[in-house]
Amino acid sequence: MTALRPRESARLVWWLVLVLIAVVILVVVLFQLRERGEPTRAAERGAHDLVPSKSDTGGFPPPFPDARPDLSKRADYVEVCGVGRIPSEPEDKFWPEYEESGRRLLEKTAPTLAASRNDLDRALALYVTAMLVASRDPPKESGEPQRVSDEAFQPLARLAVATRDPEAYALAFHRCRPFGACAQLSSAHWAQLEPDNAVPWLHEADLAQLRNDPAGVDAALQRASKARKLEPYMGTPLRPMDTAAVRSAPPLEANAALGFLAGLAAATPFPNLQLVTQYCAQAAKGAAQRKQVCSDLAEVFAERSTVLLGITIGAKLGEQAGWPSERIAPVSARMKALQQVQAPDQTNPYSCAALERQRRYFADFARLGEVAAAERAAIAGQQPK
Repeated sequence: MTALRPRESARLVWWLVLVLIAVVILVVVLFQLRERGEPTRAAERGAHDLVPSKSDTGGFPPPFPDARPDLSKRADYVEVCGVGRIPSEPEDKFWPEYEESGRRLLEKTAPTLAASRNDLDRALALYVTAMLVASRDPPKESGEPQRVSDEAFQPLARLAVATRDPEAYALAFHRCRPFGACAQLSSAHWAQLEPDNAVPWLHEADLAQLRNDPAGVDAALQRASKARKLEPYMGTPLRPMDTAAVRSAPPLEANAALGFLAGLAAATPFPNLQLVTQYCAQAAKGAAQRKQVCSDLAEVFAERSTVLLGITIGAKLGEQAGWPSERIAPVSARMKALQQVQAPDQTNPYSCAALERQRRYFADFARLGEVAAAERAAIAGQQPK
């Protein structure tokens, strides 16, 4: 074997060193590339592990005990649209704020109504404003009726004196006492504006009785017996609910305003019905002419009244006037059916569904009267209150 020269031996060693360095560099590079790719693969494996298998889905998320009470079964809690279940006690802080939200909403409607060219709208603005002021000044003693100063109704009375709108006139007539401009209002003038409405004639009969004028009572009741309708305008105070501000308000706020207006509607005074029933009780024993007047009055009350009370009185007057049972029975049955429709929904009176039923019912009440609203609710199978 030929021995390497020193020069060639040194060159071979140098090449071996270079090869070794190259191998080391290659190993380091491959190791770094492997380390960089490992997190990505680990993330992929982790993401894959997060997807439960079909056999595993029943246990995700894991069950946990809920120690909170089930308010849906608490009788002292009510469901409130947009709020949830809250305590139903009157002293709860929610209810005063709820009522105040309705008053604030109605205050927003007053300027729009006052700017209207319609006498009824302007009358409602004056009326609602006066009642809102009174609502924030409660009676000093518990149980005492809410009082509104006579001065508060003077602008409304002045509007009524000048109007030709019987509904606006009736609104002022119902709420005014004989003071200032209110003293100029009378049932006689209302009857001139609306001679085919039995209500002002019933008021005239009451006045005639107070002044001990039997002939005046006969004349007024005879006019009432020929009327085409019996309309006390109980739904008039509900009309502001049809304004844009109330229609666009949240359901709970709109319902608070509606509750205030419904209270005003319920307080609408009615003529002295005791006078009519006493008059017709005597007709059963008296002249044929009075008996005919009472029969006609019974028809007006039973068939042409916009309020449910009228139907009840109609059945009674018909009995006094000698109607046969087959004529009285349908009147009584109709009244009974409408009273059942009016049964309140005690389970969830403030739920969104209940508030919507109430809104529809009272919208019909304002436009068509109490009887027609109850009939429409009966057809729809609703419980309006």
